[in-house]
Order: sequence, then C-alpha cells, then structure tokens
Amino acid sequence: MNDGSKYVGATTVSGNTETIAEKLLLGGEQYDVRHTVAYSADLTTADWKAEISSDGKTWVCWFEQKMTKVKPTAKE
Repeated sequence: MNDGSKYVGATTVSGNTETIAEKLLLGGEQYDVRHTVAYSADLTTADWKAEISSDGKTWVCWFEQKMTKVKPTAKE
C-alpha cells in the first residue's frame, strides 16, 4: 500500500460470498484481518464487513460498507 503497510492472505469464494483472511503489517506491528463480502444474486450490490485483531483472539469491527453498482454517465 502507499502508506507502507503490507497485506498477505487468501480469498475463498463460495456462491455469492467472498471470505478473506489476511495478515496486515503496519508500523512494525502485525494484525489479523478477516473480511466477508456478500454479493446480491444479480451482483449489483454487496455488503462488506471487516474485523481486525491484534492477538488473533479478540476481534473488533474494522469497517462495514454497502456497495452499489452504478451505471456510467453518458459523455456529451
């Protein structure tokens, strides 16, 4: 990343759900990160939830995000 952090991990896809498990290296510290991205059947929306842990045992919400596909605007 452009802030000097590094991610390494794996992504698993099952149906319309993507599960990501990562290690985040930031400022000399290592964190465990887990994400779940649930896509709608038509792939136009998704709910993304991420949790982070400094010890691999205690997890806290890192962020939640709702995504919606938009149509590009026509150029004039």
